[in-house]
Amino acid sequence: MRTIAQKLKITVFPFEIKDSNNNEIYFENSDGYWCQYEFDENNNEIYSENSDGLIKDNRVKLIPESTMEERHLLMIKETLAKIEDPSKKEECCYSVMNKIQGKINYLNSLMVLWNYEVENIIGKQN
Repeated sequence: MRTIAQKLKITVFPFEIKDSNNNEIYFENSDGYWCQYEFDENNNEIYSENSDGLIKDNRVKLIPESTMEERHLLMIKETLAKIEDPSKKEECCYSVMNKIQGKINYLNSLMVLWNYEVENIIGKQN
């Protein structure tokens, strides 16, 4: 596989590409060694990869909503299946409802963060 410098027929090294915040997002030397980087909106490095195969990935990984819903349903089913004593059913349901409310609060906070990120992206495009 050819490197970016090889594809662009670059002959002057080191070859660097920087983003609009002056962060180095790609580096390549004359030996073909390369590194690429990603940065968040605060200029913190969140991802790097090099030609030696070393990868550092600190990007936020969102869990798809369908997966979260499946986990919640599974949690409820497992909890209800464990109940053998009908007198403990109300106590167990209360516990499950508290856990579900916690997950809903977490998802709401993710939505706020998501909306903030979308607004930043739209703002940068305008």
